[in-house]
Formats: sequence, structure tokens, C-alpha cells
Amino acid sequence: MSRLLSIVIPVYNTEKFVGEAIQSALDQTLEDTEVIVVNDGSTDRSAEVIERFSDHPALRVVSQANAGNTAARNTGLGLAEGKYIGFLDSDDKWHPDKGARHVALLERSPDLDLTYSWSRQIDELGRDTGGRSRPRPLRPRFDDLVVQNLTGSATSIVFRRTAAEQVGGMRDEADSCSDHEFVLRIAALRSGNCAAIPECLYDYRTRHGQITADWRRIQKDAAYVLEVARGLSPASVARVERRALGERLRYLAYLAFRGGERGESLGLVMKAWATDPLGLCPRRRAWTTSLMILSTYLPVRVQGPLRDQAIRLRALVRRAGA
Repeated sequence: MSRLLSIVIPVYNTEKFVGEAIQSALDQTLEDTEVIVVNDGSTDRSAEVIERFSDHPALRVVSQANAGNTAARNTGLGLAEGKYIGFLDSDDKWHPDKGARHVALLERSPDLDLTYSWSRQIDELGRDTGGRSRPRPLRPRFDDLVVQNLTGSATSIVFRRTAAEQVGGMRDEADSCSDHEFVLRIAALRSGNCAAIPECLYDYRTRHGQITADWRRIQKDAAYVLEVARGLSPASVARVERRALGERLRYLAYLAFRGGERGESLGLVMKAWATDPLGLCPRRRAWTTSLMILSTYLPVRVQGPLRDQAIRLRALVRRAGA
């Protein structure tokens, strides 16, 4: 039986969070929804948590030997019956009307293949940190998606199943950036086929041990994604490569700083400015990241106030979506 929407949840050792993720998928206001949980060889109590939902008629569960997050998503893609498909990482949560909002946009917009939403940031305990991701533009070109991972997370996107079939699913080679690489391949199918819903429709959880906090891993994987983009549209990458590299280095500097690697963060932010000074100058994120990093090299008596100002500026930037 075909469905309107399939939600794929890959799971690996997230016993603390997976129950909330599954419940958020089952609580969708869109009735014609199936939820596919792929237990990717978890060694903690994730399987026990998943079992609590086993009687729900909308839920399908499959278990496999550990093969990685990307492989688990592809397993879910292969099982999905939905006209549209969305991903939900097992430590995140969809808001109740996320599915309905995405499907409504896709149903009335045959020119779109992929949609994504803004997000709210929560901490490990599920508390609202005040962080918001509001990326722009709302109708990005391929070039825009090369410069930044505007979709932000796999949890953000809902796409046509036919588009996923055309590009052949996700790729293991992209690893921590597999969602970005997947979005770029869909965006290359036809012009103007991606759009944002300007509402925070899911909770993105920040927690210890996340792949997305490992800046060295992301640096390697992002380089692969840029090569894929170059193969898809050499002219587009030629136009924006310097901007893309500058933005990537700025983001890596922020991750390194957040991880306590002060020297590495300074080197990365200096390299970012050297790579693309004109592109970074108008971006508030670039200035707040730089201020946070540089403040640690000033006398102790002024570090605290400057860092506090940088944190406040960063919160303002997040709320503004800049």
C-alpha cells in the first residue's frame, strides 16, 4: 500500500533519545504517514526502546548489522512506500505539523523536488538553548547550496521519492556530510527545485560525541562534497569556490573552538579570512566567530566581557538567521 509520507529514522546507540524521536514521528498531524526505524546494529538499549512502539500500526522496524548512518538511511529509502520521504535522526525531533507543511508545499509545487525547514536547537536534556537556524535564501540556487549547507541536517529535508531514485540514494563516501552531498545531487536535477519553509519545524539536538562536532572529519568529508559539486556543475563551483572554502573554514574554526582546540581554531579562522576576505566581511557569523576566538588571546581581565559580547552577538545572529 502506498503512503503519502515515509519518515526514515536510522538508529545507532541512542537509547536516551530514540524514544522521543519515534514519538515525534508518530505524532505527525499528517495521517497518511509511515515511520520506518532502521536499527543499525545498536549495542545499547535502543532495541528495547524501539520495542515499546512495536504495536503502532504506522511503525515498521528493521534491524541490520552495523553499517553506518548512511547505509541505514538507504535501507529505509529502499523500504519506503511514501510519495515523499523525510529523514529524522534518532536524537532529533520533528514538530507535529512538519510532515504536513512539507507535503502541502510539495503537492502544490510540481517544480520542487526537495524542501527543508528551519530548526530550533535543544541540548542533551531537551532544553531550548535559544539557538535557531534560519538559513537564506528561501529558494536557493545550486551555487548557494555549494557555498553553505543550507539544509543544515538530514532531519530538515523532505523530498520526492522519484528524485531520490533518480540520484541513487545516499553515498557512504560523504560520511558526515552525506546529507549535504545528497541535497546537491538532487539540486542538480533541474533548476530551482529546492525550497525552504521559513518556520522552525524540528528540534536539532547538540550533544557530546556527535559526528557533526568532529571538525577534522567534516573537513575531509566537505572536501569530497566539493569535488562532487564540481563534477555536477563545474561552472557553478568555479563562481563560488572561494566563498565556499572561506565559509567552510569559518565553520570549522567555530567547531574547533567549541571543542576547546584554541590554537587550531585560530589557525582556521585566519585561513578563512585569507581565503575569502571580501566574502566574509559582510557576514555577521564570520565576525562573531572571529571575536570569540581572538578574545582568548587577550588579557584575562578583558576575555570574559568580550566573550560574553560575542556569545550575545552569536545568539542575535542565530535568531536573525544571518
